[in-house]
Amino acid sequence: SGGTFSDFVGTTNYTYKIRTSQSGGSGSITLKITSDFGNSGGPLINSRGQVIGINSAVSRQSSNIGFAVPINQARTVLKQLRTVGRVERGYMGVTLRDVDPDVQSSLKLTRQDGALVQDVTPGSPGARVGLRPYDVIVSVDGETIKTHDRLIREIAERQPGSVAKIEYVRDGRTFSAQVKLAERHDHSLIRQRFYEVSDTQRLHTV
Repeated sequence: SGGTFSDFVGTTNYTYKIRTSQSGGSGSITLKITSDFGNSGGPLINSRGQVIGINSAVSRQSSNIGFAVPINQARTVLKQLRTVGRVERGYMGVTLRDVDPDVQSSLKLTRQDGALVQDVTPGSPGARVGLRPYDVIVSVDGETIKTHDRLIREIAERQPGSVAKIEYVRDGRTFSAQVKLAERHDHSLIRQRFYEVSDTQRLHTV
């Protein structure tokens, strides 16, 4: 979760109205812009001359919506880009959603926070430690997980090959597992997130 703010940026080509949230995989800046395909890319600068993001995509479902990577998120990958030339992200192989009141009621859960496992990729790190659909992941290395967004950020920011201790609830009982993370390669998910599907169809996978 996260707050929102608005600002205006004028360039020779567009005007941005910026609305920032932590929704989505690792958080993103959603831009209300007047733009065409191919115009994204480069720094996003606010009215005070500060670089606040990197323009990354334009929605195919709306002619005036774009996306940018927040600058703090971009900073976290600079070391990897300098040393190995690419970004490496941790991967468990599970598809997630939040626990809403309907899910809580239908699964008879005692809590409404956590990340509900919807699907587990066969052969993935999550499958190897026995995760199943309807498990609810509630912590990683002792840090409470309140939403699926939080879990996605926690895992994506870790190095492939590292080990994450997760706690999850199944049938009212709490279990723990040590998950050795793999490397995430699904660049198609980025295209899906920004181009191909509606908000209600997006998968939230880590």
